[in-house]
Amino acid sequence: MLPIGKTLDIGVAGNWQLEWAGVKVPTVEDKATYRFNRRWLQPFDIPVLIDSSVIAIKCSMAKAPPTWNSAGTLLRVVDFPKDDLTIEDDFPGIPIAVLDKRYIRLNSDFEILIFNQSSETLKLSFIPKPWLTSLGVVVYSYSGAVGDEVLDQLDATRVKLEAIDAKLG
Repeated sequence: MLPIGKTLDIGVAGNWQLEWAGVKVPTVEDKATYRFNRRWLQPFDIPVLIDSSVIAIKCSMAKAPPTWNSAGTLLRVVDFPKDDLTIEDDFPGIPIAVLDKRYIRLNSDFEILIFNQSSETLKLSFIPKPWLTSLGVVVYSYSGAVGDEVLDQLDATRVKLEAIDAKLG
């Protein structure tokens, strides 16, 4: 959620920057292991770090039946810091912590997601629904100004008071 009193100008095209677009299709390995894991597309990372806490995302599949409403789950993750307490045998790979989890619709309009600004960049992963045989994903980040309604109202009041003061003399 956007903090109370904050505003975004989302209707201006110049406030949005394309971060990543891609199409995922099953690899040879995915097809070979489908009968074991019952998943055509494996979870994947969005291969860019995003500096904005506001993104727009759209997921689509050309031949999806109209009853398929969900594309999957978008995760906002952070790499868990390694220290002496991390035991590589128990936690293979890079441990991550999930900060946010959002469900993304399939073949709908862009969804605008607002994340808490708990880190400087967004690292995103996506878990597609197991029955999807292909998936197009487009991610934009918001680069416009985040306004403050209270400050905007104070500035407007200040301008009005200055105009009244100028009239009075």
